[in-house]
Amino acid sequence: LAGMAVEAGADASRVVVHYQGVDTDLYRPSAGLRDTPPRVVFVGALSRAKGVRDLIAASISLIRKVPHELVLVGDGPLRAEAVAEASTHRHIDVRGPQDRAGVRAALTGAAAFVLPTQRYGRWREAAGLVSLEAQASGVPAIVYDSGGAAEMLVHGSTGLVVTEGDIPALADAIRSVIELPE
Repeated sequence: LAGMAVEAGADASRVVVHYQGVDTDLYRPSAGLRDTPPRVVFVGALSRAKGVRDLIAASISLIRKVPHELVLVGDGPLRAEAVAEASTHRHIDVRGPQDRAGVRAALTGAAAFVLPTQRYGRWREAAGLVSLEAQASGVPAIVYDSGGAAEMLVHGSTGLVVTEGDIPALADAIRSVIELPE
């Protein structure tokens, strides 16, 4: 967003980046172990901009070799498509919109959070607050290098950054996180 403001004519010396925070009383690591099979979670609009199709494709490509559950939390124009995929691929669970407690429940015990947000027209993800909520919950985040999403994690430490649109690399990142020991 700062870059866009400067591009539009704002004085760069007056532009300040202010990062978001999360409620660490609500979003905190759980005391238990990860779920079995490992759960991969997406929270956001079920839309092209949020990369839901890429995530579903990556998950389907992995399921035979790497058992896992894919939980999709949210609503949007691709919900019917996601539900159709879930009817064919039983490892996909489309939970629909959830409140904060529902999001926290989805993240608790999860192996990974994935936000494959991507350019959609002129739109780019500003930050991806939910990836911070996942990390505060002790869940590694996997994001595309799109917009500000990658700024919300430390690659190789709190999560992984994948090249936008690279579905095989997204699948590999998910696999590598799922296969991490406790």
